[in-house]
Amino acid sequence: MSGRKQRMRVGEEQAEGQVVGQVEGQMEVRAVRQAEGLQEWQSYVQAEVQAEEQAHEQAEEQAVKRASVIWGIYNRATPSERKWNRLYPQ
Repeated sequence: MSGRKQRMRVGEEQAEGQVVGQVEGQMEVRAVRQAEGLQEWQSYVQAEVQAEEQAHEQAEEQAVKRASVIWGIYNRATPSERKWNRLYPQ
C-alpha cells in the first residue's frame, strides 16, 4: 500500500507542478502583452503630444506673421487714416 500511495503522491505532485508551470507561463505571457500595450500607448501619447506642440507652434507663427502684416499696414497709414480706421473699422 505504501508504494501505491507514494506513486499517487508523486503523480499528484507532478500534475500540480505542470499546472503551476502553465499558470506561471500564462502570467508571463499576460505581463509581456501588458508591457507591449503600455509601450504602444506611450508611443501613441507621445505622437499626440508632438502633433499638438507642432500645431501650436504653427498657429503661433501664423499669428506673428498676421500681426506683423497688420502692424506694417498700420505704420504706413497717415494719422488721419488711423483715426478714420479706428472710428470706422472694416
